[in-house]
Amino acid sequence: MVTRSRQNVLVCEESLSSLSPRPDTYSDVINIGVCVRAGGEAITALIKTSDVQLLRKNGCKIYANWDDIYIASIPLDKVFALCSYPSIHRIEAGKSCSVTNDNSATIVRARDVWNSSAPLSATGKGVIIGIMDIGFDLTHPNWYSADMQEFRIKQVWDMLDTSEEGEAVVGKTDAGNDTIYVGRQYIGTEAILNKRYTADGINHYHGTHTMGTATGSGGEGDGTISQYIGMAPDAEMCIVANYTSDNKDIVSKEDTYKYTTATDLLGFKYIFDYAESVGKPCVINFSEGTSDDMYESKLYQEVLNKMLGPGRILCSAAGNDGIKNTYIHKAEGESKKGAFLTSSSKDASYVMRSKKPVKMLLTFYQNNAERLKWEYDMTKLSAFPDSVMKDTLLVGNERFAVCVCTYPECYDQTLIASEFFVSDVDNDSFGKNTEISLSVLGADNDIEVFYGGGTFKSSNLDNTLCDFQQTHSVNFPASAERVIAVGATAHVTTVTSHTGAIYGDNLGINGVKANFSSIGPALNGCIKPDVVAPGVNIVSSTNSYRNDLHLEEKYGSRVFEYEGRKHYWAMAKGTSMACPAVTGVIALWLQVCPTLTPEQIKDVFAHTCTHYDESLSYPNNYYGWGEIDAIAGIEYINRVYTGIEDVMTTNNSNKAIYNINGMRVNEIKPNGIYIILDGRSRKKLFSLKMGSQH
Repeated sequence: MVTRSRQNVLVCEESLSSLSPRPDTYSDVINIGVCVRAGGEAITALIKTSDVQLLRKNGCKIYANWDDIYIASIPLDKVFALCSYPSIHRIEAGKSCSVTNDNSATIVRARDVWNSSAPLSATGKGVIIGIMDIGFDLTHPNWYSADMQEFRIKQVWDMLDTSEEGEAVVGKTDAGNDTIYVGRQYIGTEAILNKRYTADGINHYHGTHTMGTATGSGGEGDGTISQYIGMAPDAEMCIVANYTSDNKDIVSKEDTYKYTTATDLLGFKYIFDYAESVGKPCVINFSEGTSDDMYESKLYQEVLNKMLGPGRILCSAAGNDGIKNTYIHKAEGESKKGAFLTSSSKDASYVMRSKKPVKMLLTFYQNNAERLKWEYDMTKLSAFPDSVMKDTLLVGNERFAVCVCTYPECYDQTLIASEFFVSDVDNDSFGKNTEISLSVLGADNDIEVFYGGGTFKSSNLDNTLCDFQQTHSVNFPASAERVIAVGATAHVTTVTSHTGAIYGDNLGINGVKANFSSIGPALNGCIKPDVVAPGVNIVSSTNSYRNDLHLEEKYGSRVFEYEGRKHYWAMAKGTSMACPAVTGVIALWLQVCPTLTPEQIKDVFAHTCTHYDESLSYPNNYYGWGEIDAIAGIEYINRVYTGIEDVMTTNNSNKAIYNINGMRVNEIKPNGIYIILDGRSRKKLFSLKMGSQH
């Protein structure tokens, strides 16, 4: 699973005492991921506006739009100016992401689908699988058809490519939109194979592994078909190699502003535009995400709602935070709840939701004793939602930076969202010499606290502060309502390497939820994940161009050579590995019914998923609707959505008539192709042109 680092930005650094109310005509709070400053840099952002010409006048370049929502680059020194206009309603740009099967095809019954006869048979033929990820080996024989006759990657956008070898990336033509200004695209077999690997391919393998699970043919190039076949081995692929914090070292500092959540949306659009250009249904795999929030996802979700629909599906990994302490709830009537703060970096950030402005207390401990208590009352700050209060505290001889902001919660604007950020300025890791606890206060307020880059823990320094739960950890965009959020289950406990060594993680069997798999609900109230699939000890293809092959050499399940390169099939775990299993199965379903919507797919889950624990009600925030079942899904789709059933009528005069898309019709319409079951057998008779029978 790839996760986005969550550090919110200081848009306006004013002391709380200096704040004064601003006009109501100003735009909503801006959360852009960088400190705004003058200079030549520009940030890629989502903008909701009724005046597109205003963007042009301020030097913005527009790359895509959905009605009044635009993706554009904004010169950093123009951000504040734009905010002052009533016609600019909202600006969003979150930080970019960072990274977090042989048995899978059997467990989810994809093999049963491949081996069935019509109308149950499918291999992904005629479907586009989009993969947006990092670390692609483009020359792996897994991307060919099983007979090595067709190279199935059709198009690649490498967002990090700074060479002049590929083509400039231009999305679907929209009047007045600019050429996308990051990366290069590669179209066609020769161009893609000559590229060999994506710009981050020397360092990462993640995309090679996820794509193999979704759509690998299992081919090794010499006629050998391994057992490591993906779910939809005949699907075609369109790839976007995007920016994450894992590959930040290959991007110049001034260019990092170009890579935000808005840039990721352009990646989704690129894949869907390609699918539309070839007239095929498409499902995208996105094994990336960020901690959920209550601001930056508003316009993002609006765009997703417009982008997704019939034959346009997005699957996203739920996240690997299921064993983290991620949530605190202080109900109205309770005077205090709290916990100690912890983080894997030197910073910790959190998001809060409340009925009234939050009052919170930070307590700093040194040498096993309280050293400083500092209370923040956000009542005054809540009147200035475009402002951030920044504070610096000296605890002993150590400095801590604290930043706090508030804004209307995007899902329910009667509620207040707050964020706070704590940085251990003088140390390289959070809490190295100083423990910090948080208490949210006030019996008259209902307050929820969610992790946003920092989590919670207990400490003997105060045994009363242990009010955390392991919930609300599903990442965004998996948390979005129309996105298929995928959690991970455990089936296989060990894998044998090519050297005969036994390795793997014993996290359970028979489809129990993997302990790391993130737990809902989402902050928007949705039950998440939507579905689960195997995500532990999953073997798939890896990147032969990665410099450090130590893991593959040690843990590779099988090694082979193709065109002078050594390749491994290797094990990995995570919701990243579960997500492409679901993506591939949905590709099988789209082959059978190309017009399936996200809502219809969830309906298929509801009626066909298998349940590890029958004592639970489904859906739930651990398993969603349950573990995906490929062939049961196709049976249901044929029965409910295509209208094709394996039936034999007894009344010879009662003919069953279907259109070419499989939908049953009451009478033959003129000028079309129809399928007729003749009432005496299961043979399908085709009716051509003016309804004449042939």
